[in-house]
Amino acid sequence: MVDFEKEAIIENLSKVINTKLTEKANKFVTADVREFGFIGDGLVSDTAAVQKALDYCESLGGGEVIFPKKQKVKLSKAGYRSIWTWNTKTKLNRAYALLIPSNVTVNFNECELIANNEGADVINLIENKNASVDLTKDSNIEIKNVIINQSIDIDTFAYNSMDSCAVCFQNVDGLVLDNVKILNTYGYGMRIIKASNIEFRNKIQIDKCLGCNIRLGWQTFMVDKVNINLLVCSDSSNRLTANAVQGNTLHMNSCSDFVIKEFRQTTSNPNNYVGSVNINNNCSNVYLGKVYSIDTGFKIQDYSSDGSNQPYNIVIEDMYTEGVLNRPLFYIMGEGTKINNLRCKNIGYFWINNGKYTQFGRAILEKSSFVVKGNLPKEVHFDKLYLYNSSAAFQSNGGQDVVTIKDLTIKWDETTNTGSYLKLLDIQCKFMNIGSIVHKLEGSMKDGGNQKGGILSCSTENNLTKIGNIIDQNGVKTENVVVTLSTGMSTTINLAASNIWRDSWLNVLDVELVPVDLTSSIVIYNSFIADTNGQSLKINHSKAKGMEQFRLIVKGYKHIKE
Repeated sequence: MVDFEKEAIIENLSKVINTKLTEKANKFVTADVREFGFIGDGLVSDTAAVQKALDYCESLGGGEVIFPKKQKVKLSKAGYRSIWTWNTKTKLNRAYALLIPSNVTVNFNECELIANNEGADVINLIENKNASVDLTKDSNIEIKNVIINQSIDIDTFAYNSMDSCAVCFQNVDGLVLDNVKILNTYGYGMRIIKASNIEFRNKIQIDKCLGCNIRLGWQTFMVDKVNINLLVCSDSSNRLTANAVQGNTLHMNSCSDFVIKEFRQTTSNPNNYVGSVNINNNCSNVYLGKVYSIDTGFKIQDYSSDGSNQPYNIVIEDMYTEGVLNRPLFYIMGEGTKINNLRCKNIGYFWINNGKYTQFGRAILEKSSFVVKGNLPKEVHFDKLYLYNSSAAFQSNGGQDVVTIKDLTIKWDETTNTGSYLKLLDIQCKFMNIGSIVHKLEGSMKDGGNQKGGILSCSTENNLTKIGNIIDQNGVKTENVVVTLSTGMSTTINLAASNIWRDSWLNVLDVELVPVDLTSSIVIYNSFIADTNGQSLKINHSKAKGMEQFRLIVKGYKHIKE
């Protein structure tokens, strides 16, 4: 059993997020960029003027750089630098514009920074000064009220080996981003590694990236103690995946102690922009309040072969995900994942693939396919699972899986045939325990319909399945009928003929006989014997006259491997 720590994450972050920026507010000096030669017409490069204002604040120990409101700021390349970054084998070359020093707040006052890219260069518009991970950390940097445009056409731009990030913060302790929009980028819209005490205030939006909208952490370069209010990512293109330019909306590796109050990801073109969230190796203690995902994927993933680096203690409060093209992939491979409220619609694949422990509160799947797979031992637990025109398969793959579902509701009203055979609940895992099943089958699966199959099957891989009561809302079968005992000391009941709910996969019944009247109560039953496929039930009882009546109540069902 995993001890999920949602409350602990939030309480911890409220104490450890670096508040020096709000307390000290970098108020040593205020520098207006116009006093350093700033033009702001979008035609003349303002790189040198803005950097002079930044350097001036740094020379006095810190301060705030301010801009006139809503200007177009053209930024050209200030130079190249080769620094140690996420690639520990070699320094990476990059073209840069502005270098932000420690103890500086930059209030861009709703200006738009526009990259003046030349030739094959792609300019990193904003970086911290000591971004090379071998240097002393920068601290207390604040960026607010800005649009950052790297000026890349993500549909036509060709591969470039430069280390490109529109915004890059590495080797930082104390960072605030407030009301920032980043767009038209290559490589990474934003990358943050080896950093602590980070706060995203108000809304951070990253649109149209050829590559990854935002990347946080990498291997030994951890990012921790992060509080995000609202993060919006859209249009992540993986067109250059063959060149190792991966298309993710949000990529997290080696991240710890995160609170993301709200995350949204969308796409304007589901054929070309199909990025996904990827929370992977060595991430822990991540809490997401609300997640909204349209035609984009969501992965909690471990790239090791033995499951040793699975993300741990990932908590999602509310998640809505919809696939416009019926194909996004929801993929869980976590040591401890908890989703309290989940709604999936038109999801081509929802996989739990070797995720060691997954817990759901309420999960609603509509026109979606849910699969548990992988050869590692897994536990999956649901409080409530709703399958609306959906199917769920709990595969074995050699794993010793344990699955529990307290309440399961199955409804089907599709009129089209989905194939030659369909089981809405396919039980192949070793152990399954279901508290109750309520089902209603209409459309192609209604009695007499053209869809072959039914609500469940248990494979030979399944050792034990236990099910409580089963309620047939079609009224075709029941769990409660009145039976008349035969003369003598035993009575055999044809369950199918008596309309008792049964399934050939469930070979053991837990039943109870309740006498209808006082006369019947004189007869005492002492044992039940069901045949191997649950078609009939033999009741052994004391001597009966053949007129005693009992109400036969099915309390539960089992499948026991023979």
